[in-house]
Amino acid sequence: MQNPRLSIIMPAHNEESVIAGVIEKFCPALSQAEIIVVCNGCTDNTFAVSSKLKEKYKNLVVLDFGRIFKGGAILEGFKVARGDIVGFVDSDGAFEPSDVIKIVGGIREAGGAIASKWTGKGFDSPFSQERKFSARVWNFFVRLFLGLKHPDTQAGCKFFKKEAVEAIDKNFSARGFAFDIELLYKIEKAGFRVNEVFCVPKETKAGIFSLKSTPKMFLDLLKVWYNSKFH
Repeated sequence: MQNPRLSIIMPAHNEESVIAGVIEKFCPALSQAEIIVVCNGCTDNTFAVSSKLKEKYKNLVVLDFGRIFKGGAILEGFKVARGDIVGFVDSDGAFEPSDVIKIVGGIREAGGAIASKWTGKGFDSPFSQERKFSARVWNFFVRLFLGLKHPDTQAGCKFFKKEAVEAIDKNFSARGFAFDIELLYKIEKAGFRVNEVFCVPKETKAGIFSLKSTPKMFLDLLKVWYNSKFH
């Protein structure tokens, strides 16, 4: 396809059971957008299942890499994305095409927009209380170390004007859950505002954010903070 306005990156790790359904939703619903599935470290048939749909959908791009984690997959997607607006959405079916349209529409004059489950008083989501509590603990440290004011930095649906993505360096410390906050930090440090758009995703088994994830995420946050101060 020629010069798409929107490029949607879907980092995918072992999503064989759901990826076809997600592609079948997004490609026709957003036919003018470029859909980039970036398989990374898959030990199942995610790449094969996705690739079979390339003939059916001309706006579908499928890439395959070793274990480069979510952040690495998104960065590889950025390299090939041709849209004026670029971003990513979870490949597990947590978000609908209508959610992406809503988030992209929320960019307006800003440099980007992110999905947020925060209502101003708490999280409006079907997630467990443990997951909500973990999110608040994580957000406290994100504010403390990096000064990011967004109450929800982890929702897997974020889009930016290409100029904002091109303005940041691509040397990231974090490639897992903490990639999102490093990306937001870099974009806002480059002078771009990022809007929040209320959006409640479906709960899926993949990418569960809980207290068990917090120690590794905290170490990644320290790396991001250290590099932001001393590099």
